[in-house]
Amino acid sequence: MENPATLNRQKNDFGLHMKKTWKFLSSRKNLAVIFLLTGFLFFSCSQNSNQSSFLSALDTVDSFIQLGQTDDALKLLKKTSKSAYSAYARIGIYRRFMTLGEKKLAEKILSDSLKKIPGNNEISAVYSHFLLREGRFDEALKIGSVLEGSEYGSIYAEAVLKSQKEKNLLLPQLSGIYGDCYSATGNEKWLVNAALPFLKDGNYSAAAALQKSIQSDFNLFWAKVQFDAKNYDLCVENYENAQLKGFSVENYELTDLASDAFFMLGDYDSAEKERERLILQAKIEKNANVPELVYVNSALWAYNAAQYSRAYDLLMTVIMRDSKNIPALITYGKFARADSVLEKQDLFERELRKTSLRTYSMKQKDERPKFLIRDAIFRIEKMLEWQKKNAQTLSDELLVEKLSLWLTENSDLPQKKVESEIWKNLEINEIEKNMYPPALLHFAVNEFLKFEKKEDARLLFENYLDARYKMKKTDLQDEKVEYDIFGGEKTYSAPPVPDFVIRAAFGDRAADYANTMETWEIETAAYFALLDNNISAARRLYEYALFETGGARTIEADGQIVSFSRLCAVNSAVNLAVIYASDGDLKRALNLYGLASGRTKDKKLKSKILYRTALVQNDLQNKESAILSLEYALSLNPMNADARLMLRKLK
Repeated sequence: MENPATLNRQKNDFGLHMKKTWKFLSSRKNLAVIFLLTGFLFFSCSQNSNQSSFLSALDTVDSFIQLGQTDDALKLLKKTSKSAYSAYARIGIYRRFMTLGEKKLAEKILSDSLKKIPGNNEISAVYSHFLLREGRFDEALKIGSVLEGSEYGSIYAEAVLKSQKEKNLLLPQLSGIYGDCYSATGNEKWLVNAALPFLKDGNYSAAAALQKSIQSDFNLFWAKVQFDAKNYDLCVENYENAQLKGFSVENYELTDLASDAFFMLGDYDSAEKERERLILQAKIEKNANVPELVYVNSALWAYNAAQYSRAYDLLMTVIMRDSKNIPALITYGKFARADSVLEKQDLFERELRKTSLRTYSMKQKDERPKFLIRDAIFRIEKMLEWQKKNAQTLSDELLVEKLSLWLTENSDLPQKKVESEIWKNLEINEIEKNMYPPALLHFAVNEFLKFEKKEDARLLFENYLDARYKMKKTDLQDEKVEYDIFGGEKTYSAPPVPDFVIRAAFGDRAADYANTMETWEIETAAYFALLDNNISAARRLYEYALFETGGARTIEADGQIVSFSRLCAVNSAVNLAVIYASDGDLKRALNLYGLASGRTKDKKLKSKILYRTALVQNDLQNKESAILSLEYALSLNPMNADARLMLRKLK
């Protein structure tokens, strides 16, 4: 079982990128009605003489109309209308009345038809269309209401749009109307319209589901929608398709959007390319509109790529512009802590520095600008003082970074003093009883776990979670008093609840509140549920964290796990895989081990995962694969004793 991840992740406030509302209202032609009026003039041959007679009469009416004998045509048509029984026959009569200019008679045949055949889609469509052309929108809306979602839905849509008194075109119920318009016209503007009410209400998934094809004239619009729906792969596809069509790189907002989408997909190099494009364009145009977070994220990428000077320049660009930029200050602190580790010299370097000789890497290290812990603490304290002075809530992340920097600077102190400093920071920042700033609490819990203070960490976290989410219900009184008929008292005491039951109850409470909790809280609760041996609660919590957070697609329809949330630690995936394996769900366990192994760059952790992979493979009678996994594990970490022992047994 693995501890929760202890590294503080850089948080990117991507926000919602849907800042503009576009209204696309296109003209439409009711092709469905035209089809009705022209395509169903005549009906199939009847099986009886009455129908044959009816068709012959219509032929005669048409001949009279063609010869200009309108009176004769009208007289015969009135007589023939009495023999019209089917919907299509009545529509044929209606069309001829309209041809003769007899609107009242035409409407009467439709009105009478609906009384005879109530709710008929074809007659309702023609009648509603007639009313629309007469400007009687409210009546058209009433008659056409049965058409919603049908093949004649565009007629009802037109009635809705034309009868709108409030002129509010973003009502949720209008989305289906716009969809019907798209079905009738094929004009994608109507799909955009259909998405807007969902976007207005924050239902991004429903809006995203409306996109029919990546080959779209509105790729940039759909890129934003898919990002907000957390469909980052579709966001990138839309963005790239827009590029193929000549998308301008001057659109800073969308290029930033693409870099964020690549980041969420784990394609950090592609994300950086988009950021580089933004920064270069801004430099050429001397444009300061590029979000500062772009520079911060590029600095992070550069530092991880050992491009220290570039990282310094990028980060200081932000800090010099805005000394109160919290993501930049936090990143400065992280770099300062990392630099303090880089400054440590191995034996070879210490001996070489006694001479005048320097290696290339030593020269680079000496000449590059440094991120200093003291400077980082000073800048963070200055920002916290400003927040306090201006009656603002102190930044949770800054509190954590300040404490983390202090611990790095005082790493030689005894554990007791370190623990005391952590408790002190918790106490001075306590919001209410057992309630602390979440990030600070997270940091403290992880530090206590590192110190093997599991019980302290568990109690601190449990009390915090109960305080934050009000999980504990009002307890029943332990004692119950009853009175007999003579007024005598008798007290009944509830039997004490075993400690293991109380501990297990915490995991179940947390599982019930998972959908309201932050991802790290769910993962931590799952870990403590495992410690309490509440396996079912741990499984529920881990599954929610891994497969229900982060927004990316994680499980296929057939149940295969294709990914897990980027918000989750690799250790959480490992722990869930262990649970799957213990429950006999070996294929899912193997699936998840593979994904976890691919996600981590830590050689020791990857080696451990590969060992556990081999255990499952061996249980599945796949000895050859198990041997390969073990050999790979030992190549990453020759000190993996479990892997070495198992390999000997298998060979």
